[in-house]
Formats: sequence, structure tokens, C-alpha cells
Amino acid sequence: MSMVMRFFDFEVFPNWWLCVMGDYHDENFDENIKNEYKIIHSDMIDARDCLMKQFKEENVCVVGYNIKGYDLAIANAIYQGFTPQEIKVINDLIIKPDSMFNSNLHTRLAPFAKRKLKGVVYQDLLDDGSGSLKEKEATLGLDILESSVDFEKEDLTNSDKEEVIHYCKQDVYASMYFYDKVVKP
Repeated sequence: MSMVMRFFDFEVFPNWWLCVMGDYHDENFDENIKNEYKIIHSDMIDARDCLMKQFKEENVCVVGYNIKGYDLAIANAIYQGFTPQEIKVINDLIIKPDSMFNSNLHTRLAPFAKRKLKGVVYQDLLDDGSGSLKEKEATLGLDILESSVDFEKEDLTNSDKEEVIHYCKQDVYASMYFYDKVVKP
């Protein structure tokens, strides 16, 4: 049985998190693959268990761009059972480590900003190059999609969430495309 390459990306907001995951297929790789992506978010009753099942499934290698620096720590925070609000603090600590002293909660959660989810096989596409995923998208001629939803927005509407899902799907697709056209060959 061969290893499944499962691409993923997280988006984190003050009261909501999202993970989009998709399995890579060699044959007929095109944008329609986005229709097969699995959407997991903090509104789901069993979000943590569903996410961990996807990450820890046998013969799965989770793949993404800069996952060692960001996504695997977010996955670990979810695994630890943190609330969306606590996960946002960890998100902020990863992005701006000097925010550690912003509050007692920041100081308490700071160690988790460096702890990656254990027990998973992974490949970080950033290891195979440099620069941002957006730079790769531009170079490869892909649509550089940016979300208009403010990452500090506390009360996301259903419309906001749909836009963020669309944006996150594009990032997962861009990572797959980069892997397919650049890394794999």
C-alpha cells in the first residue's frame, strides 16, 4: 500500500478555526480536486476527533507549506483540546513571538506555539525551497487569492466562513500544484 499525500492548511480567527484537507492524486490533477477536499472547523461537534483521524490515519503523509513553522503547532493545540480563543492566542504567538507578554494567557500558552503535533508523518514544502506560498503561486501562474475577511474579526458570518473556506481551498490547491509541478519532478 502506497503512502497517501494529504495536503492541508489552517486558518485561525478569534472564535473559529478551519482546516481544509485534500488527498493528492497523480492522475487527472486539476482544480476540480477542490470538490473532494474535506472541510473541518471548530463549529463541528466532533471537530477535534475528525481532525486527528485525518492526521493520524495509517499510510498518510500530511503535506503543506511552512507546516513546521505554523500548521503542526495549530494542529497540536487542537489535539490538546484548546478552545478557538486559545488557538488564536497560539496563532498570534507563532506570528509575533514578542506578544508573549500581552497577557497571562499569552504567557501560559507560549510553550505551545513551538510544539508540533506528534505521531504524524509529514512533508513541509518550504524545506524544498524558500519564499512564500504566494510567491510560488505567482511564479506558477496561479490565481493569488487573498481573503477580504479580517483575521481579527470576532463574529464571522456564514458568508465570511464560506469566503475563508474558498480561500483556504485555493491555498491547499496551490500547495498541491507546487508539489506536482516543482517538488515531485
